[in-house]
Amino acid sequence: YETMRSVPEQPERQPLRLKRGRLLLTILLPVGFESGNYELQMLDSELRSRVSATGNAEIRDYVTTLETTLDIRSLPSGNYRLALRRGSENWRFFPAQIE
Repeated sequence: YETMRSVPEQPERQPLRLKRGRLLLTILLPVGFESGNYELQMLDSELRSRVSATGNAEIRDYVTTLETTLDIRSLPSGNYRLALRRGSENWRFFPAQIE
């Protein structure tokens, strides 16, 4: 997701569409995210953690890039939130949909 400074209202974020399976993810993090170890969680509609993973983010070509494996084979199809944080920082949330 991009953050545009010149746009007063941003359109609603479309969910990340994920296929059920054991995923090898490469996530290009938004501006402001730093390199380091990250924790990811898939949260259900009641914000309960259903699956978690960790990964290391590195800066590549000026973009903070996170690589990790996320196993969502056990999750039913539906809407979720991908929660992401580095160390003890605050969680950031992104809409996700498992197909």
